[in-house]
Amino acid sequence: MTDSDIRGGNPMTTTDHAAVWGTKPDRPETWQPVTDLDGCSFSRYQVSDKGRARNPSKVLSCRAHKDGYVLVSMSCDHKDVCPRRGRHTFTLQKVVLTTFTGPRPAGQEACHSPLGPACNWWPEGVRWGTKPENHRDMREAGNAVIPEPYPCRNHERCGQMVKNPGRRCVAVCVPLVARHATEMLDRGMALRAVADRFGYKGTDWLYRLAVDHGYTGTREQAARQSPRLGDRVALWFYLRKVSDV
Repeated sequence: MTDSDIRGGNPMTTTDHAAVWGTKPDRPETWQPVTDLDGCSFSRYQVSDKGRARNPSKVLSCRAHKDGYVLVSMSCDHKDVCPRRGRHTFTLQKVVLTTFTGPRPAGQEACHSPLGPACNWWPEGVRWGTKPENHRDMREAGNAVIPEPYPCRNHERCGQMVKNPGRRCVAVCVPLVARHATEMLDRGMALRAVADRFGYKGTDWLYRLAVDHGYTGTREQAARQSPRLGDRVALWFYLRKVSDV
């Protein structure tokens, strides 16, 4: 197999990354062993910074999802104990980013450059970023899936637009909800009460949002907890300071 050189580490700086973002330069292809994903190891596989994956015998065939993102299937090292019986399908962007830059940071997601979701070159085509940054990239590239004609529920304060009426914007208000919800849960407020505070019927999304922003309790703990007597006064004063988001 050609081009089998594996380099360790990555000397590229943030400035270098910004300089090549959205370009597709002619450069050598670098391969790295695939990093552990979802708690499983994939020692037989390598992934390249040009968005290709391979095993010892061949470069893997990928397929495109209906939304344009590229999917790749791999078998993990422990089929006998794996709940998925060893077979895993990932977005190629996740495999590339986790291998070349590390696990997804809390509160971030994969962002694509104007080259589009089919280009998983790193660092020219994919990077970890916040939801507002990803949304901004989509708008600047002109490939936001749905237009945003409705004002955010806090439009007078944030000036943002949203996809559906009565929703919060991802640029300003959702991060505020995440910060306040995490603080409320950390202070012992029950998950259901926090969801009611922000007008959410369900609790799953709010819990995941809080975890992405640093909450460390389990979902069961969040659902059952209540503030200790000594924390109730402090929580009451905190809730009074929190404006509607």
